[in-house]
Amino acid sequence: MKSKPIQQLFLIITLVLVVLTGCKKDDKKADDPKPVKPDPATVTDIDGNTYKTVRINTQLWMAENLRVTRFNDGTSIPTTDPPDIDITEDPQGMYGCIYQWITMYDTTLLEDLGRVYSSGVGTHNLRNVCPEGWRVPTRKDWKTLIADLQEKPDSNRLEEGHILMEKNSLYWEPSSNPFVEAPNNETGFTARGGGIRWAKGGEWHNFKRSAGFMIQDYQWAAFAFIGDTGQAGIGYGHHSPNRHIRCIME
Repeated sequence: MKSKPIQQLFLIITLVLVVLTGCKKDDKKADDPKPVKPDPATVTDIDGNTYKTVRINTQLWMAENLRVTRFNDGTSIPTTDPPDIDITEDPQGMYGCIYQWITMYDTTLLEDLGRVYSSGVGTHNLRNVCPEGWRVPTRKDWKTLIADLQEKPDSNRLEEGHILMEKNSLYWEPSSNPFVEAPNNETGFTARGGGIRWAKGGEWHNFKRSAGFMIQDYQWAAFAFIGDTGQAGIGYGHHSPNRHIRCIME
């Protein structure tokens, strides 16, 4: 007679344990972090060119200069004939014209240094020149890069530019300043001294001495590296040089 209540008690305890165990399993599942999607090691543009990538703190960058000759919608980005033409008198306007040129007009440099682009390609342009899911960086993107590397959120200048510049590169002349540290590419950004193309006259400037990268929302600005100073930062100029592009992941 007494065994029935005891059996009921055991049944109740068993049910409680099952419920508690189930809750713990559910809680564990809820607390499990979602798997982190790894960064793509490479990215490919619409022309089939493949680029290495590098993560620098919160941002994923291309580790190579853009080489593409078309926008993502398939529209061609022409070059000029001759290549060193003055585009300041272009009917589209110096800031609206759309052109690209191989660095130094030398096809042997294309793979290492990519192309430079006129302002109309990357600034205030609704068509994206970067691969799908990537874009031309904004001024804010470059300032974030600077802030993350030296903890100065309002700075336009990175004193230790050598950590972004390719080590032992064929494309950097040694600095004449003995106090400037040699490039070490600590970040993996791999900047190379491809110089800039002047819009007026089409002359090439500062080859192996500097690198200039386009800023999407500023026609008059660029992120530049100056080999002799070892510094890098957001600079402003009045000749609107044609610059390289480093894309950033959206």
